[in-house]
Amino acid sequence: MSTAHIVANKSLSDFIADQISDTEVIGIGEMAQRFNTTLRTLRFYEARGLLKPRREGSMRLYDVAAQKRFRLIDEGRKLGFTLTEITELLGSSRNITELNLSIQIIKDQIIHLERQRVSVDEALADLRRRYYLLTDPGSDE
Repeated sequence: MSTAHIVANKSLSDFIADQISDTEVIGIGEMAQRFNTTLRTLRFYEARGLLKPRREGSMRLYDVAAQKRFRLIDEGRKLGFTLTEITELLGSSRNITELNLSIQIIKDQIIHLERQRVSVDEALADLRRRYYLLTDPGSDE
């Protein structure tokens, strides 16, 4: 199977993470670049206790477990979970390989996201109506 085919079937961060050697340790700059995030986000996750990089002086060093944990945090965010919920889904283990999602948690999140979608659709319809009223020169309102 070609590298291009693998990338097409996986997210870029999944592909990159699969290429990480078991002993690779990277600094915060490379971590941000590799996972397409910001230094601020990484520091914020550390402050929240979601990531615990090894410290050498002022340097933050991310081992394979921290890199995989970031992927799971990112996955949780993409699924619409809050950082507090992600903290619970990850638990305290540093070597977790996937989010601890039960059928009930998944069902509850689907309901939550569907409600959000209805609210967003209503807000978009209202904004489009207001836009139309403001930009249509023939409008009486």
